[in-house]
Amino acid sequence: MVKSSNRAQQRRSLPCSGTTNKRGKESAAKQAKQKVNNNKKNGIHFINDKVSQDQIQTIIVEILTKWRQYEPKQKKNGEPPHGSLAKLVKQYSKTQLWLNSNKVKMKWRNMSDINKNRINLALPLVEMNNNNNKTTVAPPTSSAQVPGKSGRPIGTTNKAMQDLARKFSQMKNDIALSWVDNNLLPPDHTNKMSLKKLIANKQHEYQLDPDIYSVASTTIYSRICRDRLEVKGTGMTSPMLDAEPLIVMYIKQSTDCNDTMNKRQIIDYANSNVSGTPVEDDVIAWKLRHQVDLRDQYIKHGIKPTSANLGNGWFRGFVRRWGNEIQYKGSSNVDFYRTEHCTYEKFEEMYDNVYGLLVKWGYAEVLDEPVYYNRNGEVCDIDDPNQYGEPVHHRFKHPELFMAADECGTNTNMSKDKMSAGNKKHCSTKGVTAKLPACTSDCHFTTMVWTKLDGNPAVCLVIIEKDGELSYSELHGLDVNAIWIGDDTMFNEIKNMNNDNDKEKKMKEMLADTVFSVELLQLNTGPGKVFPGGPICIVNGIKVPTLVRRSASGGITPEILVDVLRLYDALIPRVPGDPPPGAILDGHGSRLSPVFMRYINNLDEEGKAVPGANHKWNICLGLPNGTAYWQVGDSSEQNGMYKNLTREAKEVIRVDQRINCERIKISRHHVLLIMSKVFDRSFGNVDGNKKAILQRGWNPLNRGCLSHPEVLKSKKVVTLSQQTLSQQTLSQQSESQSESQIAMAATNRADPTRLAGMNVSEGKAQHYLSVLTTSTNRNVARERHHQEKKKLVQQQRLDNSDRSSLIDKFTGRLTSGGLTSQGHWGLGETTLGIVEGRTNAKLAELAKKASKQYIRDMKIYSKGKAAMEKSKYHYAAFVEGGILYGVPNGPDRNKIINGLRKASHWLLNDDYVHLIRYKQLGCMKQKSKIPVTLAERREAWDGIYYTMKDPSPPVKPTNYIEISDIVDGEDNRDDDDNALALDLLTSVPSDLPPLALLSTTTDGTEGENDVANILLNIGNQKITAI
Repeated sequence: MVKSSNRAQQRRSLPCSGTTNKRGKESAAKQAKQKVNNNKKNGIHFINDKVSQDQIQTIIVEILTKWRQYEPKQKKNGEPPHGSLAKLVKQYSKTQLWLNSNKVKMKWRNMSDINKNRINLALPLVEMNNNNNKTTVAPPTSSAQVPGKSGRPIGTTNKAMQDLARKFSQMKNDIALSWVDNNLLPPDHTNKMSLKKLIANKQHEYQLDPDIYSVASTTIYSRICRDRLEVKGTGMTSPMLDAEPLIVMYIKQSTDCNDTMNKRQIIDYANSNVSGTPVEDDVIAWKLRHQVDLRDQYIKHGIKPTSANLGNGWFRGFVRRWGNEIQYKGSSNVDFYRTEHCTYEKFEEMYDNVYGLLVKWGYAEVLDEPVYYNRNGEVCDIDDPNQYGEPVHHRFKHPELFMAADECGTNTNMSKDKMSAGNKKHCSTKGVTAKLPACTSDCHFTTMVWTKLDGNPAVCLVIIEKDGELSYSELHGLDVNAIWIGDDTMFNEIKNMNNDNDKEKKMKEMLADTVFSVELLQLNTGPGKVFPGGPICIVNGIKVPTLVRRSASGGITPEILVDVLRLYDALIPRVPGDPPPGAILDGHGSRLSPVFMRYINNLDEEGKAVPGANHKWNICLGLPNGTAYWQVGDSSEQNGMYKNLTREAKEVIRVDQRINCERIKISRHHVLLIMSKVFDRSFGNVDGNKKAILQRGWNPLNRGCLSHPEVLKSKKVVTLSQQTLSQQTLSQQSESQSESQIAMAATNRADPTRLAGMNVSEGKAQHYLSVLTTSTNRNVARERHHQEKKKLVQQQRLDNSDRSSLIDKFTGRLTSGGLTSQGHWGLGETTLGIVEGRTNAKLAELAKKASKQYIRDMKIYSKGKAAMEKSKYHYAAFVEGGILYGVPNGPDRNKIINGLRKASHWLLNDDYVHLIRYKQLGCMKQKSKIPVTLAERREAWDGIYYTMKDPSPPVKPTNYIEISDIVDGEDNRDDDDNALALDLLTSVPSDLPPLALLSTTTDGTEGENDVANILLNIGNQKITAI
């Protein structure tokens, strides 16, 4: 084995060529240059001089501006004449020795399309600040305030980093190419420079920080030695790269139309789109080169794939390559109206109307000039990297008087909960799933916290699902681990009693005692005690306790909503001169109830003003179907944190019950205990509340929801003219560029022959493009309808001067969507008139419906009673001693039956219908369908309905009204006629015993013989009137 030192000696002793000696000398010279002192220098050529940087950029921009304004223009395309740029550079290079045509051309090539348009118009450029990735206009041309950005879009930071990396790679390629050109220049040329100086100039030209994006001289020398001046990347290149921008464009447009595709659909679309194109041939060639099984099959048998057959591998690479533009995440099913009507224009309309009401009511004021706020709620400059939302044109004067509230439903059932953080995974024996015992009993409860827009909670409401009254422990909660304060001998006495009646009697005596009911309960009620109660809110130094109510479903009702306002009005005094309290709520039905709206407008049940009443509230509605975006309660800081903490609290209760060997059960008395433990970290977190309020645009009034990506995707794209281009920032212009322009710009860099004949007319590609076209047309039509409807509403608001004309415009069920679509965002007296009008119309319709149903039931009851009387004769003929008893089928039997029919004593087909409907009146379940044939009806009556209990007479509804409509094809009787018919039908004929008398009498024969004799006379055609 030859040692490494010997090998090195051998290499030194080998003969070398002249090229090797030359490279050795260059290497020695290079090492010498590296030892030179690298002290910072000042001057126009070096990037560290800030003034010099600005001067260089100003000169280059000045040259480009003059070049684009050069006259005369070329006739074909309006471009400056050939050689005009070289003339300008030559003029400037006499005083600026560093200047050459390559620098100006490189600046023009690297300039964005937006800045090129601005140079064409002789406008200042929009530049990128590399330190904070914010866009500013430099220099400003006027003192006018420029609208700010609505925050940075998601993915901007990563995209900027990738752009800088791409620019750095391009700069190194440019340095290598320029250095070769520089070496070809004669030694006395004015543009001749050293490599270090060239690197510094390129770093300044590309506007890259030399400390971060440094280029070593050895890198350039290494590229020259390897004859690889340009490096475009490493690794394999996807053959689909040229076609992918069009696929990205399709995904973005389908997202805007809410017609997104899953992985399988995207793969099918890509395969169909490249079918029969050169791109498909490149994909097949790539697979033959890199996939072993396909390559072996082709070599051995000459068989190669006939289609691209893209799969999961391509899809993973596609998502990774375009991660800044698209994402592949889970989807969810939402309401149709939430996807179709939560648009950018709708949110703008909401903010315009609600902000207008805030100014009208005195909570806010209009600013002379707009200001900007950062994410901390502080005033900032337009170029602040933390600036958030739109320019603020209104300022809150009384945020402490205006509130936001929303319900949050929870259940004691732990099997329906997700596991809390840190408790999702457990270690167990291999193959055994960890199963934790949990509470499975259902008890729904709702939490509603009213949060002031300064971030402080005002009122806490808890609604527990229960039909009966709540007990003391349910009203105040129960903590079994707390220590009892005071004398407990009376409880021990009751506990030791064996008789339950004695326990109940003793408990009633104890509850009646004033010592127990007042002092003892107060000692053990409060935070940290046996009955901890709910959280306490502090408003202006006044303690507001938790309001606990019950409902059958555990949800809110108008009466409970009024109780919340009454509690606040009773405890918090109003300041003269300040506006009354107000709130923004969603469009739940309880908000549109006349009970609630009369209270907030100082009206009584009859709609009249209450003398001396002072419970006026200003309530406005938010955008229907978009509550997840604008409601403070739906934020992760409130409802999100509350649900997570509630799960943790229930898990703590479970652990405590397991330690004490108790049954795992979370009851109603745990609700207040859980609420008191989680409130401070969720609804009571003032900093979190302020963050949620700011992000939703309620304080400051920055229209925060307009910055949400889901809302921004529906923003209408406006084509910018050259006149409006000068008045917008880079962020607004970049938003106005459609995805198709971006995709086409990326596609134009590819070989056009590879994209020729892309399939769009058949197969999966044609299907998905048809779906996209339909969705796009629907969006355009919806926007057109929105604009037309907006103009119509504006005209209607001018024409309608009274309240009745507004009521007539509402049809169907009154909802918050119907109110807001007509421009009614506040729940004032005008809206109350609309609600009462709709409520009265609804009550009248319900009364009419109930009256019709009562008339139908009376007809059924009357006909049923008549059929029941007929059935007595009918069934009496079959009993022993009856007229048909023992009579065989034949002429005699038929003669008897015909006689019974003529006497109306025989049940016919329609009679069975009346009998069945009569019995169904007393059935609470869903009524069965009546059979069709006579045999089936007789069988149903004899087998099911005959033994059922007779129904009671229909009860006349309290809202009964006289109607003249025809029910079931017959004229309705009036009330007196129905009462008379009922009396006649309920009376028993004197000559016929009732059906109940068919049972055995005292002697066993008399009752039956009477009925048999009467029926026998009927059979002999001696019919008497009943």
